[in-house]
Amino acid sequence: MDSKLQTVFISVKSSTNSFFAEVSKRIDNRIILYVYKYPKDSLYYVIAYISEPLSTNLILEIARNYRNNILKMHKYTYFQETYLTIIKQRCEFYELLEDYNVATFVPYTIYKGQRIYCVCGIAKDIDRYVENMIAKYGRKNISIRNVDPHVCVEYQLKNIIDSYIFTMLTEKEKRLLMMAFKQGYISSRRKINLESLAESLDIAKPTASLMLRKAIEKILKRLIESRL
Repeated sequence: MDSKLQTVFISVKSSTNSFFAEVSKRIDNRIILYVYKYPKDSLYYVIAYISEPLSTNLILEIARNYRNNILKMHKYTYFQETYLTIIKQRCEFYELLEDYNVATFVPYTIYKGQRIYCVCGIAKDIDRYVENMIAKYGRKNISIRNVDPHVCVEYQLKNIIDSYIFTMLTEKEKRLLMMAFKQGYISSRRKINLESLAESLDIAKPTASLMLRKAIEKILKRLIESRL
């Protein structure tokens, strides 16, 4: 048997049967998804992380169209983020993976209706899976490229960090941190001073100093509180 493994990075316009794809079209941030199958009952347990607060009304409005598949759902909102846990009868996405004997990296991402994920498996199974995806969704709706496994892991980690760590920051704090990094204010050899950084953002020097301290404090607090 050919045991050569292959890893493929895929971005595809999600099916209209996807609850989370519909949610993602109505929000600004990525949805980070963990999906697990109960082996005995063939049910699917889904945990979703969204780095913004979602209203219960929005979730219920969308869920009505999927009530025949969703058995249980719980929403938990904390500060500026939302967690959803769902038990459902079917998961078209995972059923296709099983049909073609390939596996996906967990978690994966849905953003603006696009499902972004990696699959791995024996080369011939990957080829069959990819052919099916193209036939199902259409070549123009899917992007596929062969990658090394570490590319998938790095992509997942970057998404998690961006969604989980930076959700605590305001848009102004994010912008200030990015400018401080790009312009070299926080480099080991500082390239600009605080006054120049503040001027580039059209804010006062004391305001820039305070915003930077607050942003760093929030990130460190988030990291420390996340330790079990």
